[in-house]
Amino acid sequence: MAKYKITSFHIVIFFLLAVLVFEATSFYRGISYIVNKYKWQDTFAKLNSSYFKTSMEYGSLEPSLEKHMVFETLTKNLNVKKLCQNSVKDRCWAKKSFYINGSTAYSYDPYPGFILDNGVSVSGIHDTTATCDSQRICNIISIDINGLERPNKFGADQFRIYYFKDKVVPYYHGDDNLVGTTVKHYLNFK
Repeated sequence: MAKYKITSFHIVIFFLLAVLVFEATSFYRGISYIVNKYKWQDTFAKLNSSYFKTSMEYGSLEPSLEKHMVFETLTKNLNVKKLCQNSVKDRCWAKKSFYINGSTAYSYDPYPGFILDNGVSVSGIHDTTATCDSQRICNIISIDINGLERPNKFGADQFRIYYFKDKVVPYYHGDDNLVGTTVKHYLNFK
C-alpha cells in the first residue's frame, strides 16, 4: 500500500478548491435570485395589466364572481400556455407548497389555474368573505415563478398577489392573517 504524504501544497490546493466551490455556489444563487426576481416582477406587471384591462372591460372582478370566471376573464389578456380546471391534478401547480418557515401550506388541489408562456404557474384564487373595497382584499392569486420545480416555498419561488377594488398589491409572506383587512407590507421579495 502506498502512503500519501499531505504537504502544504495539497492543503493550499484543497483550500483553493473549497473557496472556488463556495464562490461558484454563491454566484449561482445570485444569478438564480436575479432571474427569479425578474420573473416575479415581469409576472406581477402582466397580471396587474391584465387585471386592470379586465376591470375596464367588465367593470370589476368582485369576489362574488366564481373562481373559474375570474380566471377566464383574466386569461383573455395574457399569453397562456395551459389552462387547468384543477391546478394540482392538471399539473399547473405542485402537489405541496410550503411557507417560508418550512411548514406545509394548504393544498391548491381544488383551484383552477394556468401556466403562462414564460413557464410561471398561476393558481390559488381565493374569494374573500369580506366586503371588497380599497381596504379589503377582493381576490388573491398565487404564482410560482419556476412552475413545478422546487422549492415551492412562499417567499422563495411562490408569491401571492392581493387584488383590491382599486389596486393590486404584491403579497408578503408575513401577511397570511390579513385576508379581508388592510395590507401592511408591500415588498414581496426576501
